[in-house]
Amino acid sequence: MKREAFQSFLVTAYHGPYSSGPLMERSASSYCSNVARIEAALSIDLDICDLTDAGVSALIRRLQAVRTQERLSDARVSDCVSALKAYASFVAPGRISEGEALSRRELSRGVGKAKAQNVASATRDVLDAKEVLATATRQMGLSLAELVARCSIWARPDVVEEIASVTPHATWFPAVRRMRVGERRRSVVDGIRLDDNTAANLAIKLAVFGRRGITGFHACHVWPATCYSPHYHTSIANIVRSCPTAWCSFGGVITALSGKAGLVSWP
Repeated sequence: MKREAFQSFLVTAYHGPYSSGPLMERSASSYCSNVARIEAALSIDLDICDLTDAGVSALIRRLQAVRTQERLSDARVSDCVSALKAYASFVAPGRISEGEALSRRELSRGVGKAKAQNVASATRDVLDAKEVLATATRQMGLSLAELVARCSIWARPDVVEEIASVTPHATWFPAVRRMRVGERRRSVVDGIRLDDNTAANLAIKLAVFGRRGITGFHACHVWPATCYSPHYHTSIANIVRSCPTAWCSFGGVITALSGKAGLVSWP
């Protein structure tokens, strides 16, 4: 592999299906590493291999055949295939595109059938948007936690401290918690009003912006399961404004970001 030249190509001229322009340095390095992994797994030098459509398909079949022996996960094989196609584009620009759809010729071969089976399997199972987002950011060389942190909105520490001086735990709406399965929204249990996520959403809007009219963001709780406590469901230290919708289900990612908040120590 011509590593330096390939990496330069990736950051200056390559256009993959997940980006509107050349790759970032980190992602380009990941592609180079996966090309090196292919060469090691197959004991080949890609610079002397056939990297036409047919040649790339043959290499993919060989890679799939040794995946168990080389302990390659589905995600790793997918990353290697993307890197291989990118290298083919580097060697022969315009010959093959990473985002190219399955051709009839591929479908008549084993690789096309394998891809079709994977698509069919994914269709039979429930498509998990979290996995799609995690895979895409990994292939782009991005840190999902860092991406969420940069696009999310937190209350300032002084705002949290001011609210905490009035209500314990910096709770905006005392005596409100998230309803559990089987409970009804707006009902009252032992003096506690049950909510979906409306109160938490409104609390962080008012604390940060002082008004309701904020769109395109969703309220997420930082610490797991604390939404079921009236002390922490609307605690401003426990809520982050995050976008887009898909990120709201990344509880683990949001939790990992709790250290980035730097708002208050948690009991």
